[in-house]
Amino acid sequence: MSILSFATVVGAALALSGQAQTPDVEASIPLIQNSFGLYTLDASVGQNLVFGGMPDADPVPFILDTGASHTTVPSLIAGQLVDPAVIDLDRIGHGTVGEFDTGLIPVNSFDFGFGPRRVDMAVVDSTNASVLTAAGLLGANAFNSEVVQLDFPASQLNLLSNVRLEGASDVRLRNGLVIGEAQVRGSVA
Repeated sequence: MSILSFATVVGAALALSGQAQTPDVEASIPLIQNSFGLYTLDASVGQNLVFGGMPDADPVPFILDTGASHTTVPSLIAGQLVDPAVIDLDRIGHGTVGEFDTGLIPVNSFDFGFGPRRVDMAVVDSTNASVLTAAGLLGANAFNSEVVQLDFPASQLNLLSNVRLEGASDVRLRNGLVIGEAQVRGSVA
C-alpha cells in the first residue's frame, strides 16, 4: 500500500486563481532556513527528545516538505515517541530516493504553532534519514483542513481563511496536497 510521497523541499508555490476575495492571514509561524537552505519549523511532539546532542530537546526542527503526504520521522526519533516494539515497517513509501519501507505511528500532541493535533507519522529507517539535520519532515497530513501559504521572502508559514480554489481546471486537491502547475520567478547562481 503506497502511503507517502517523499520529496526534499526545494521550494513550492500555491496557485490560487480566480479568488472571490483576498484571503485573510489568521496566524503566522516563522520559517527557519537551515545550513542546507531547507525551511524548517520548530515543533513540539508532546515530550522531550534526545536530539542534536541534547538530552531534553523540545521543540525540535521539522523540515517543511511540500511534496509529502505524511509527516515523517526516522526510526531513532519514532522509537522515542512510541514503544519501539510497535513500530512495524509493513508499508511501502515512494519518493525521490525510490521505494522504501515505512509504517505509521500516532503522535497525539504534535504542535508546530497552530495548536496541538494528532498526526500519524510515517517512519523511515534511520540510515536513510541521516542527512535530514532535523527530527523529521512536516508533510500535508499535519495541516488537517487548514489552508496555508508559504511566504518565502518573509520566511513565514501563514494560516489563511476565506480561500477558494476556483477557475483553474488543472489545480486539484489530493490527500491534502494542492496539485497543479506553478511558475516561480527567481535566479540560479
